[in-house]
Amino acid sequence: MHKVIYISRSKKAGFSIQRVFNSIINNPNNLDNILYEVPYFRANLISLLHNLKFVYKKKDKNKIHHITGDIHYCILALIGCKTILTVHDLVLLKRTKNIFKKGIYFLFWYYLPIKFATKVVCISEKTKEEVQRYIIRKDIEVITNPVSKEFKREFKEFNNEEPVILHIGTGWNKNLTNVIKALEGVKSQLRIIGKINALDLKLLVLLKINFSNVYNINDEEILDEYRNADIICFPSLFEGFGMPIIEGQAIGRVVLTSNVSPMKEIANNSALLVDPKSVTSIKKGFVELLNNKEHRDFLINQGFRNIKKHKADTVLAQYKNIYNKI
Repeated sequence: MHKVIYISRSKKAGFSIQRVFNSIINNPNNLDNILYEVPYFRANLISLLHNLKFVYKKKDKNKIHHITGDIHYCILALIGCKTILTVHDLVLLKRTKNIFKKGIYFLFWYYLPIKFATKVVCISEKTKEEVQRYIIRKDIEVITNPVSKEFKREFKEFNNEEPVILHIGTGWNKNLTNVIKALEGVKSQLRIIGKINALDLKLLVLLKINFSNVYNINDEEILDEYRNADIICFPSLFEGFGMPIIEGQAIGRVVLTSNVSPMKEIANNSALLVDPKSVTSIKKGFVELLNNKEHRDFLINQGFRNIKKHKADTVLAQYKNIYNKI
């Protein structure tokens, strides 16, 4: 009999959350469960109603339901059931400028789901602090994201001539524009995962950046991108966590990331930290990693120590403790 019903957003909305929770759902120590993915991925009324209807039909009052992230509003179809809600970030509120839409998102994505959930988990202290700034709930717990077992140490000789700098994500918060500006005159290969907007594409050409681009790739292809990289570039402006930090470290790559929360806490003195708003700071970071082998090796070794607390078995044990309590 399945004890936990996991409910995930549609794959069409992106693989990031699903990839994180696959290492929990498919863990050999957690086989007593089932996963449902909602059919619609857009944030319009019709999609929401269809997803709520889908979740309502799948609910079982004798089991625990775990909303793995993003589709928080689905808790409303599970009232009367035991539920866990994992909150990754408040990016939906951050990127929405329209006051009316922001109010709708706040009510149905955050306020009501967090109030109705049996238990709420945030993936970082930063996300917890942001949630509690808006919503009074004192029993929120923090459980870090796990790194998948597929991400394991793979040696690669550092390309001193033209290192591959892997930049993951092209959304507003991923800071690609400043990365492009920082790499002007720096001999490297910029590998970008995600669709590039017209302005950034124009800037890449204008500054004569050696780049390549790919998007809509599967988990194995993402893994290969990490393997082929020399530096993992993640100087993000805003995150709830920052998976590329620990995924890159698990592979054995040096990481450049932001000196702001939660990235600096996730990195835990095992990555080169830069000011994400400063092109000069980002450029200095790249130059340091390109020219200082001792520093690179030190950070890589620190990274292997850092990921121990992000092991899938460790994270699963924390979630199972919550399942047992409720």
